[in-house]
This record gives sequence, C-alpha cells and structure tokens, in this order.
Amino acid sequence: MKIGIISDIHANLAALRAILEALDREQCVKIVCAGDVVGYGPSPCECAEIIRERRILCVRGNHDDMMLNDQRDYLMRPDVRAVIRWTRETVPHETREWLGNLPRTLRYAGFEVVHASHVFRPEWHYVMDGHSVMANFLFQDSALAFNGHTHLPLLALHQRGHTPKLIMLRRIVLPPGHRCLVNVGSVGQPRDRNPEAAAVIYETRDRSVMPVRAAYDIADTQKRMRQADLPENFINRLTEGR
Repeated sequence: MKIGIISDIHANLAALRAILEALDREQCVKIVCAGDVVGYGPSPCECAEIIRERRILCVRGNHDDMMLNDQRDYLMRPDVRAVIRWTRETVPHETREWLGNLPRTLRYAGFEVVHASHVFRPEWHYVMDGHSVMANFLFQDSALAFNGHTHLPLLALHQRGHTPKLIMLRRIVLPPGHRCLVNVGSVGQPRDRNPEAAAVIYETRDRSVMPVRAAYDIADTQKRMRQADLPENFINRLTEGR
C-alpha cells in the first residue's frame, strides 16, 4: 500500500492543502506527519484542524513542543520568538495542549517516525552531515524511519560494517540489509531551493520511496503572513525555497 509522509507544515494552509491533494491523487491509503504542524506561518489553527479531522498520525516537532514549553524562549532568535509567541496567542488552549502532547515517536506499518532524530540529547538533533548521521544510527533500532526538521529531502543509509551515507533523496527502492532514515522535506517551508511543498510516498510492497512536490499559491500565504505582521524574512524565503 502507498503511505504518504509529510512534515514541517509550519502553519502554511495553502501548501498543506496542495500536498494532501497530490497524495490523494496518488491514492495513499494513510498519511503520517513527522511534526511541526505550526510555527512560521499564518494558519496554525486551520492546519491543526486538518490534521485532526483527517486523523493523520502525527509526532511532535520542536515548534509544536513550544506551544506548551516556554522555558527556552530566551535562547531563540528574536524573529523566531516573535512567531512562537504570536502562535501561542492565536491558537486556542485545547489545540496548544494537543500539539504539545503529541508523541515524540510513533510506529506504523513497519516503520518509525520521529521529527528530528533518534538522538534525544542534544534535543532536536539535526541530521545534516556525516557526524550527525552516525549519531542517529547509534540509536536507530528500526530498519526504516522517517523524519523532517531540516526541511531538506535526504536519505541516510547504514549497512553494518560500513560508514553511513547521506544523499539527496530521489525515487529509490530501499536497499536490503540497510537501516534507512528518510527525511521527507517540508510542506510549508522548503529549504532545498525548490519552493513547492514536499512529501514522500512509501510503497510497502517493494519498499520504495518517491519524493512528491506540489505547487501552491505562495503569494496568498505571504499575504496572510503580512496581515498577521509576521517577520518579513520568513515571508520572503517562501519564494526562494530556503
């Protein structure tokens, strides 16, 4: 069966709708989310509502976690702190609790989903280079896992006795005898120089993964962000995919 995996929606309603339509056209029987439903974007309530209405399985991302945890606010850049505080004020308490209490990991159909990494100290560990890939595989027991967090579609591979590898994600049948970590990219704020919403389809029959992109109305999202008086740098980067 086909399973759609999304991540890092970041309150971008137009991007979420576009990628879900693309996954529906591909006849995915289930959709799973690797976290960060909110943050950066102008539509946190609407995005959370869609995830809940469609019963999309979801783990907690760092931005979701910050809905109930303000202890690290002082460590944030001022622009990030402004968006997080705006989101807390915009989202009703019940939805903030739901976001902040999402599980850190989940298992479904033989694979595992985490937001950032299997490394929990330091928290919200980025898997972006050889050292961070090796650290992840020290703790990843499952043969296959999906993540987000970096907003970059990447594939990490590890075969016993060999050095782990990190490559740009492409359509591929996952090799047997390897542990695999698939970063599905970002729905609402891609950073691979492609501004289209990103996701991945996993086909359980042959263990293949296929990146999916969907164009959406970026100008409308930017308009909504300006209406909410969100930081201009987060608005401009949407058109650049960075």
